[in-house]
Amino acid sequence: MPALPLSAEDILLHIRDQSLRTDAQVYSDHDALKVLWAIFAFMIFCVTAFSALTYSYTPLTHGRLHGFVMLAALGTAVMAYWAMAAAEGQDTVSQGPNDNKGFTRQVFFARYIMWSITTPLILFSLMLLAGLDFYTMAFVIFSDLAYVLTRLFGALDDTNFRWGWYVMSWFWLVPIIYHLVAPGSRAARARSAEHASVYGPLMSITVACWIVYPIVWGLADGGNTIGLTAEHAWYGGLDIISHGLFGFILLFNLRKLEKFHPGSLTTGTVRNTGQMTSTG
Repeated sequence: MPALPLSAEDILLHIRDQSLRTDAQVYSDHDALKVLWAIFAFMIFCVTAFSALTYSYTPLTHGRLHGFVMLAALGTAVMAYWAMAAAEGQDTVSQGPNDNKGFTRQVFFARYIMWSITTPLILFSLMLLAGLDFYTMAFVIFSDLAYVLTRLFGALDDTNFRWGWYVMSWFWLVPIIYHLVAPGSRAARARSAEHASVYGPLMSITVACWIVYPIVWGLADGGNTIGLTAEHAWYGGLDIISHGLFGFILLFNLRKLEKFHPGSLTTGTVRNTGQMTSTG
C-alpha cells in the first residue's frame, strides 16, 4: 500500500522530533521543548522588567548604563533560546568510536554564541561597578571569550582531543576568578562600603556559575552522560541565575548607590591607569 503524502506540518514536526533526539540518551522530546520555551519566556520577562528599570534612571547615569548593558545581554539570550527552541543553532556531533560506543549528540552551538556575547557584557558591568582599570577589564573579557570558545571547540570535536579544549577552558577561568575575587573586591571596597555591599553578592553569583558551567559541559557535550533535557535544565538554570538574577540584583541596588553617591557619567574622570573615578 503506497504511503500517504505528508503535509508540510507533518514534515516540520518530524524534523523537530529528530532534532531533539540523541542515540545515546532516551528522554521526552516534549520535556526538552518545555524547558527551552520556559527559559525563553523568562528571558522575555527579564527584558521587559530591565527596560522599565533602565528607563527609570536619569540619562547619563550609571544606572542607565548598567541597564543598557543588561538589556543587550538578555536580549541576546532571548534570541539564542528562540533559536534553540526552534531546533536551530545546533548540529549532530559524533562522540568518537572509542567513547560511548560511537553515539552522537546534538550540540547547541547557539548557546556558545550567546555566551560569547552575554558573559563579557555581564563581566563588564560587574567590573565597572567595582571600578577596575581598563587594562584589567580587557584581559578578563579576553579570558572569558577564551573560556567560552574552548568549550565550543571541544563540543564540536568528535575525538577525545575535546578534553584538551576542556582543560584549556578551566585554565582561562583562573584569571577571571582571581581578578573578580581579589582586585575586584579591593577596588569595590576602595570606592565605598555601599559599592562593596552590592559587588560582593554579584561577584559570588558570577564566580559560582562560571565554575559550574564547565562541570555541566563535562557531563553533557563532553562526557555525554546526561540527556538534552537535563542539559537544557542545567544550563538554563545557570543562565537564569547568572543573567536574570544578576541583573535584578544589580539594577535594584544601583538605586541605593545613586542615593549615597549621586553623579552622572559626564562627571567622571579617567586616571592614567584607565580607571573610572566618577562618583556615580
